[in-house]
Amino acid sequence: TTTTTTTTGEGNAARRRWTKEEIKRGRAAQDAMRAAYAKTRNERKHSEDAFLRAQYDARRSARGLETKTKTPSAMEISRGEKEGNGVDGEVVRRAMRAGIEYYRGIQDEDGHWASDYGGAVFFLPGVVIAA
Repeated sequence: TTTTTTTTGEGNAARRRWTKEEIKRGRAAQDAMRAAYAKTRNERKHSEDAFLRAQYDARRSARGLETKTKTPSAMEISRGEKEGNGVDGEVVRRAMRAGIEYYRGIQDEDGHWASDYGGAVFFLPGVVIAA
């Protein structure tokens, strides 16, 4: 999706127009996403933003912002807690790095996050930036 902002005579932003971009993987990938949604739409009512996620994956790849840091597993996180030592500092650093890389990858050029930014974690990008 691309946005176009038009301005009024006073220089204020007036309107944003969203247009669809073709996903580079082509029509077959889009059809597969549609079929997957149609198959599960009675159990899961949302589309999981499949088109938007694919588009952001392509943008992230084109900008060289792929997530390189692997997020720690639940077992790695709980290992220190079971031993009574708390969470290992390296595990925390890796989790933070993975989060920063992820949100940096989905941030648009104008500074907002158009996907995966809602629900109970609406404040998470602000927390990531503040850290």
